Order: sequence, then C-alpha cells, then structure tokens
Amino acid sequence: MSSSYLKTKCNRCGEPKVSYNADKSALVCSNCKHVEPLPKNKDSINELKLGEGFDMKLMDQGLEGKFKGAVCMNCGAFVATSLDTVWESCPFCAHPEAEPFRGKINTIRPAEILPFNYPKARAVALFQKWARGLFAPASLIQAAREPHVKGIYIPFWNFEVMTRSSWKAVQLVDGGKGKKSKQPVQGYFAHFFDDLRLFASHQIDPHSWDAMGSYPLEKAVVYDSKYLEGMHTEIVQQEFNSVLKVAEKQLEKMIRTQITEKSKGKSLQNLAVRSEKQLLDAKLLLLPVWVATYDQDENLSQVLINGFSGEMHAERPYSMIKVALGVLVAVLGLIGFIILLNKTL
Repeated sequence: MSSSYLKTKCNRCGEPKVSYNADKSALVCSNCKHVEPLPKNKDSINELKLGEGFDMKLMDQGLEGKFKGAVCMNCGAFVATSLDTVWESCPFCAHPEAEPFRGKINTIRPAEILPFNYPKARAVALFQKWARGLFAPASLIQAAREPHVKGIYIPFWNFEVMTRSSWKAVQLVDGGKGKKSKQPVQGYFAHFFDDLRLFASHQIDPHSWDAMGSYPLEKAVVYDSKYLEGMHTEIVQQEFNSVLKVAEKQLEKMIRTQITEKSKGKSLQNLAVRSEKQLLDAKLLLLPVWVATYDQDENLSQVLINGFSGEMHAERPYSMIKVALGVLVAVLGLIGFIILLNKTL
C-alpha cells in the first residue's frame, strides 16, 4: 500500500523524500541525504505560489476498496458507501432519495484515518438526552423518539509548507517630546508550517465543526479501506489546485500575523510581504463524526457529535409556547407566595 503522502521531489535524486530538518535549518532528502540550504536573506526571495513545482502525479487515486457513490437529491452531498450498504437516507439532511453515481470514484486517496472511537449507541443516547431538555419543541422530542443518527468520515487536508518571506513596512517611532514619526523598516522571515489544516467538507459548517472539539490527530492510523465498512464517507469535490488557493490565502494571513508578532509590539503600517512557499507534504485525512438531523420550523438542523471523543455541538431550539407557559407559572407562583406571606404576617 502506498503511503499516500504527496511530497516534493529531491533536486538531486528525484525521489519524493524531501522534508524539513530543524537541526540543519535546511531541506534534507532521506533517500540520498542531499541538503538544500535555505536562503538567509531577503535578496534571495523569489515570489512563489503554493504548489508550484509540485508533482501532481504523486497523488494516489481512489478509496482502494469496493465502494459505490451516491449524490443526495436534496443537499447534493457526494457520499461513498461499501457495495453492500443500502441507501436509507442522506447522513447530512436525512433525505431518502439519492442519484447513484455511475462512474469510478476518482477521489484523492486519504493518507490517514482516525477511526470511530465513540460508539453509535452512546451518540444516540447523548442526542436523545439533549433533545428532551427543558422547553424543547415538539418536533425535537419527536426526533428523539426516532433518532436519525449516521456515522460519516469527513475529509480534512493537512499541509507542511516551508516559507521564506521578505517584508517592508512603516513603523511609528518615538521622535521625542511626545511626537511620533514614521520610519521605513524591512526584514526577512522564514518559517516551517508543519500543521496547516484545511476543512474540506461541503456539508458541514466550519464554525460548527470547530465548536465540536478537537481531534487527536496523533492517534490517526495509515488509511485502510476496511475502516469505511458500514460507514458513509464524504467525497472531496474540490480540485486540488483550488484547495491550494484556499490554503495559500490562509497561509498568507498566518505569515503576516507571525511577522507582526515578531515586531515585539511595535506597530507596523502598510505591511507588504513577498513570500516563497514550498509545499513539502500534503495529505488528506478522514475524521469521524456522528450527525443527527431533525426538522425545526420546516428547516433542517444538525447536531454534530465528535466520533472520537463524544463532544457535541448543537444550537438548542426552544418552544416559545412552553417558555411563555413557564414564565406564566413562575409569575403565578410568585404572586401566590406573596399572598401567602401577607396572610401569615
């Protein structure tokens, strides 16, 4: 089985075995031991887009096992399941109908997978307990009686990037007697980003995902299609070059933040950055989540449960009628207490 890592080729031997060595502050090939020193100053920076020079042929294709694809006719989710799995409903929106995908699933093969650790029975029980909370609307209570909870693996990108940046800015300095003057400054910044993460799901809101709690990626294992048996898997629908463009924008923000923080609290204005970005590694991971769905005011709502830790994210709906009745009962109780207290006195 291929490692599925997408690595940059060595300039000497041509093998995709290049990685960053912090001790040598250089790129080192594990195959021929070639050391490629990094530029030490801003004059050696050539503006380079993320992924330029990267060999796209290194990407393995397919899920390796026998899978079939389906596209939900309601939300458009592209989902893969094992051949013997019968489509009952969409794991994202609970819609019962899907269009079978006739062609080969030519997705980028995942490099690693974090298997489900939190059992479905506990996920269902957690959802039911939450759904039966105080002031819960009738639709949510009904959903708790017949819970729609599906396990699905969500795609996630992880990048390793070596960056070298030259920058210019205007800095406010103390000119004496309470006056500030502007002074041009410039510098060189090199940084190895070993954990640039990019959420790849089209069906789950990124903010909801972040609120669900982190995943211990160090416990991920080498991808094996056997982990997908009986589960749903969301297929990446975005081209790799498009993914790189999104990652580059995120990377540029991180570089600017790092440069600003390195200025040791000194205010930088009109910051201009020119960066050279070298993609050393890119891998696709699959992370587990339990998705519970229910209808609320004719709108679909999702409850996400971390498939490894069991942490849950949900925005609780309330029945306005029950809330009003609760307030009325509280007010009547307070009035009754005051009347009783006055009679006692």
